[in-house]
Amino acid sequence: MPELSVVIVGWNSREPLRGCLDSIRAARPTVPIEVIVLDNASADGTAEFLRREHPAVRLIANRDNRGFAAACNQGAGAARGACLLFLNPDSRVHAGALDSAAAFMSRHAAIGIMGCRTLHPDGSLQRTARTFPTPARICARIAGLGRGGRGGGRCGGRFDYLQGSFLVARRQDFIGLGGFDERFFLYGEDVDLCLRARRAGVGIAYDAETVVTHQGGGLDNDRVAHFI
Repeated sequence: MPELSVVIVGWNSREPLRGCLDSIRAARPTVPIEVIVLDNASADGTAEFLRREHPAVRLIANRDNRGFAAACNQGAGAARGACLLFLNPDSRVHAGALDSAAAFMSRHAAIGIMGCRTLHPDGSLQRTARTFPTPARICARIAGLGRGGRGGGRCGGRFDYLQGSFLVARRQDFIGLGGFDERFFLYGEDVDLCLRARRAGVGIAYDAETVVTHQGGGLDNDRVAHFI
């Protein structure tokens, strides 16, 4: 039985996904894992690529683009692990990252959701632990006055929610919260999930010892989710 179910949702992301799966293989996790890829009707041959080169990966090929939140919930429903790792296809896990995430969740029973130290491809820190948006913060970001940009990551101090590019959720807590709200087609579902978790008393943590690299980050939350 897997301890960690890695759920990856993609849409026309074959090449980023190739690198993501290669990084999982290269990380050589010792903890039992399973990898589930939800392909949202890609036209770039993603499904064929997975069947040909990664037969051990469980592929769920949707006939239409269901959106990120709905596909994540679909993957969670098919997963068997005690913990779910929602991983973006343009992410690369570092050596030991999967073992580290599983160990963190095992050590901290009160934590239901965790994120990790996330780097830009150039090695600078990506901001993935944030405070909830408010009108004042939205205006500050629009005006360019808020803290942000490359290297503006928050490793310590107060934060409210975690970016969904690498998000571990304890299965029982994720199900108890009702999963991601499928009204969010793309972006904002991570903010909403963490908001509901905070209100329900589910612990949220940032683990700086678990490290990944994420290609994206420019559009995540800053331009979209802060306007929900």
